[in-house]
Amino acid sequence: MSMPSFASDPAGFAEELARQATRMKERADRAERAMASASFTAASRDKSVTVTVNSAGALTGVEFGSKARALTRIQLAATVMETYAQATAEAGRRSREVLAELLGDRSETLGAFDAVLPPADPDPKRQR
Repeated sequence: MSMPSFASDPAGFAEELARQATRMKERADRAERAMASASFTAASRDKSVTVTVNSAGALTGVEFGSKARALTRIQLAATVMETYAQATAEAGRRSREVLAELLGDRSETLGAFDAVLPPADPDPKRQR
């Protein structure tokens, strides 16, 4: 449906504007709920570490499997950091999907979000 002209149909224009605002608010509310309830979990390759983050990438849980005992402190720390990077990368990708649905895939705001997303490959050894 095309937008009525303000000059020829001010009431129709106002009604359509109100409908669009309502649809935008509904989409924003859905996005807010999706982001607020989202959590993302990643496990290390050897299953020694599992990390959970929220949609903002904040750490909400760390679990150590039985294989973690065999790791040195340095290895364990590196495994936690690598697994955390995997979880935050997934949180960023999923958050982007929610924002793209809300804002449109070509939005300038989404472009700014893309600029700060973690790399697709969270292994720091391969980013050099």
